[in-house]
Amino acid sequence: GYSAARNVLKPVTASVGSIIGGRLILMHDEKTYDIWKQDIKGVLAKADANWPALLSRHGAPLEPYVLVNKNESGIALQGYDPVAYYTLKRATPGDPQYTTAFEDAIYQFVSAEHRDTFIKNPHRYAPMFGGYCGTALSMNMLVEITPSCFEIVDGHLVLFHTKESMEAWNNDPDDAWVKAEANWPALAVRHGGTPGTKILVNADAGLAIRGYDPVAYFRQGEATKGCAHFVSVQGGVIYQFACAENLAAFVQCPKKYTPAFGGHCGYAASSNELKDIDP
Repeated sequence: GYSAARNVLKPVTASVGSIIGGRLILMHDEKTYDIWKQDIKGVLAKADANWPALLSRHGAPLEPYVLVNKNESGIALQGYDPVAYYTLKRATPGDPQYTTAFEDAIYQFVSAEHRDTFIKNPHRYAPMFGGYCGTALSMNMLVEITPSCFEIVDGHLVLFHTKESMEAWNNDPDDAWVKAEANWPALAVRHGGTPGTKILVNADAGLAIRGYDPVAYFRQGEATKGCAHFVSVQGGVIYQFACAENLAAFVQCPKKYTPAFGGHCGYAASSNELKDIDP
């Protein structure tokens, strides 16, 4: 742990370490452990910030971290339609009646057609770098964006703080892109991003729980069919909800409402099998 804070990897002594915040943190030796204990919070923050880049540098597949630029209501892109950047080729405010959720944020669209296009391939239309300014990312900073300042770069939506920052990006776009991509993982961790998860979800044609509302089990206490107007994409599958309130609750805390065992039968999982469910 202490070595990671110094941006290097070293072997550990299995008997030297402690449980911190529910996490097992091991140390190289007693000397590094003593240094660690002098500023546990500060050193742990440095280790967390360094870890994604260390993984990449040493050949490990980098686990994606989710950090989305959104307002207090959880709305991304300041309410602008991400699909419109491609179809209309301009920044276009979305309509609150056409929404879906992706990676812990709510996106708004100008039409049901745009919403459905996004749901089919959210990774294509969601903005790069969580919707933060691309130029600032290349300088290792997180900065707010102006929705009308954008570029489609190799099929990806990149947003900028101002026209001046967009021009700075275009002075050397290849270099800016490489730097922004390199800086993004550690910045996402440092600013509270959450690690992506790999799960096996029980889904029929991409629809989880046969279209039933996962939040309704908690709030209404019964199996309730969801509606195609209220949807969220999570873990690569679509969840439907009975109302906007349930959708908002899911977006705020998807881990709470996503069914255990990927929505497969709990008893079958205890027998080391996968079986379908009756909602």
